[in-house]
Amino acid sequence: MGHKMRLNIHKRKPGASAKLRSTNLYLKIMKAIYILFFSVVITSAANAQQHKIIWDLNAKDTAEQSVLFRQIGNVLKESPETKIEVVYHGGAITGLVQESSFFAGKVQEFQKRGVVFAACNNSLRRYNIDPSKVLPGVMVVPVAILELVKKQEEGWSYIKM
Repeated sequence: MGHKMRLNIHKRKPGASAKLRSTNLYLKIMKAIYILFFSVVITSAANAQQHKIIWDLNAKDTAEQSVLFRQIGNVLKESPETKIEVVYHGGAITGLVQESSFFAGKVQEFQKRGVVFAACNNSLRRYNIDPSKVLPGVMVVPVAILELVKKQEEGWSYIKM
């Protein structure tokens, strides 16, 4: 029967497909740039993180205290910007007393490198040591445990000696 079938084909404007491809390409490129940018920012921030370490020392044993100073030296050699605090309490407290400190020179050396040494006031009282007798530059804290907890709450890494 001679009827011609008529197909309904929509004609697109010339160049519309190219514009669409161009827009999609632009969006993909921008997305890649944003991902790359934020990856670099996040990686840089992670690498720039400053380490913060709080050591808990309550041993009077000088061999153990010697290990502490060696570890502090190792950390500062590898990562000089690391913040370090050492809290002395219990029997270790005598290690920060002027007349009895076997490591007074090491304490002073590391203080010059930014290490903070803290003496527990409760331990000073327990051992009948006047706070004025601690080594110069040593911080006296009211309670060692609270100092340790406060630092951990601030994101410091805790190491027990």
